[in-house]
Amino acid sequence: MQEKPMTIAARIVNDAEIIAKSTLEEGQIKADEILERAKRDASAYISNEEIELKNFASEIIRQKCSATSSEVRKLILKAKKEAIDRAFESAQSKLLTLPSATYLELIKGMLDSAETQDTVLVYQNEKRLITKKFIEAVAALKGIKLKVDFIESKIPERGIKIVSDNVEKDCSLSTELLVLRNEIETQLVDVLFPITE
Repeated sequence: MQEKPMTIAARIVNDAEIIAKSTLEEGQIKADEILERAKRDASAYISNEEIELKNFASEIIRQKCSATSSEVRKLILKAKKEAIDRAFESAQSKLLTLPSATYLELIKGMLDSAETQDTVLVYQNEKRLITKKFIEAVAALKGIKLKVDFIESKIPERGIKIVSDNVEKDCSLSTELLVLRNEIETQLVDVLFPITE
């Protein structure tokens, strides 16, 4: 039996609707899958970018902290050096203003390293206080003979030099303080700036 043309057309439309609906559903499923995959990829990308950004920020902060710590250490070292410089400058000022008798006792101590026939060189600006007579008296107490000469110097240095067999020992106040500083500076830093935990 032959179907009516309308029925065939209706069937074609019906089949087309079923196919379209099925295709639409499949398309929607595929679209949902693609969207879900895109969301996961975007989320992973954003997560990776966030991790990299956090790592980058942490590294920048670490570098800034390191640079800051380095600058702080430099400032502390500079402050320590300046404090020690001031301490030794103060010590030198006090030595320069000692009463004559005390100052001569200091010079007498410097002459302890002199031996017979050494030459004691006295700075020109010291010759009124450190006289040839004073040096000969100290040498006599030690039981030795010393030669005395004066250093013509425009530098207002204080103290003496002792020359023995062409070897010169500088006993000027500035040199003695420098030697002392080199010997005790580390201990002085520990005393002035103890490490606190």
